[in-house]
Amino acid sequence: MLDALSGLISTQQNKPLSIVVAVLALFAPGALIIFLARPELFASVGITGVILLSICISLPIVMICYGIWWTPLSAIHKILLALRGEMPETDFLRLVTKADPLEWPCLLAATWSSSVIMFGIAVVAYYVPIRIGATFLLTASILLGTYLIVLILTVALDTWARRKLKQRLEELVRALTQAAQTASGPTGAA
Repeated sequence: MLDALSGLISTQQNKPLSIVVAVLALFAPGALIIFLARPELFASVGITGVILLSICISLPIVMICYGIWWTPLSAIHKILLALRGEMPETDFLRLVTKADPLEWPCLLAATWSSSVIMFGIAVVAYYVPIRIGATFLLTASILLGTYLIVLILTVALDTWARRKLKQRLEELVRALTQAAQTASGPTGAA
């Protein structure tokens, strides 16, 4: 079931769904701002201005949520590749053009996360009179702080995993050299 779902969302399997996810990432969280906008705003900037305003407010929140999801998952993915013995790509052109298997699932998770956050703000705004713009700025600041904490923890995890892998490789090299020395020792004495 999980393989079927990840295959449906992945970049190689289903391009139309990926495009839908990208469109929803832009417009689903921003649609809430359109509903929260005062009627005077529509009169002054029009529907196009309100839509652009909603995208300008929601896109940074979606991108910060994307960073919160992608950063640790990417590090874990690289660690798992290293454990399997696969070498990371060093050619810059191939690295840039290579499809990222985490791109669309993380964007989908970021869209869901930002929608939950923004709808939570809307629920609070319905019951308590708050300044929506200041609340969105505060939310973006809190999310940015969360992203920085996740980034620090991801770097710590990556450093710890690299040290463990290096220790395992050194132990393996020592074991192989000892095995080679013991194998060559008795034949050389005979």
